Amino acid sequence: MGKTLNLAALIVTVAFTTLLSTTACLKRVEVPATPDQIHKKQFAYAILNSGLEYKLEDPEVLNGFLVGVVDNQQVRIPLADVKAIEVVQPDKKKIILGTAIGAATILTLGLILSTQSPINVGSVD
Repeated sequence: MGKTLNLAALIVTVAFTTLLSTTACLKRVEVPATPDQIHKKQFAYAILNSGLEYKLEDPEVLNGFLVGVVDNQQVRIPLADVKAIEVVQPDKKKIILGTAIGAATILTLGLILSTQSPINVGSVD
């Protein structure tokens, strides 16, 4: 019994996987130290005036402090000691570019391979 694999299906699967990986593009962006910019973020990076950097889980700005969890310990950093706060957001340019490239690849390969027949990749005994 011959095992047949449709080359078009294989290439579309690879292109779709590539497309999904490009949509996961994230970047760190600096935000003002305001509650509405920090609230409900999973984590934020605090860059201190001293040059130290901390990744805070569940960050909040409360009463002049940046509050969060670092290494399973609750921390309170005075905003006066914070040089910058960065959060992770999707990189829209990379997502749009990746989506366009993926869609063009799928469309092109689909058109080219739509007229080709499946290839025989071996047999199973």
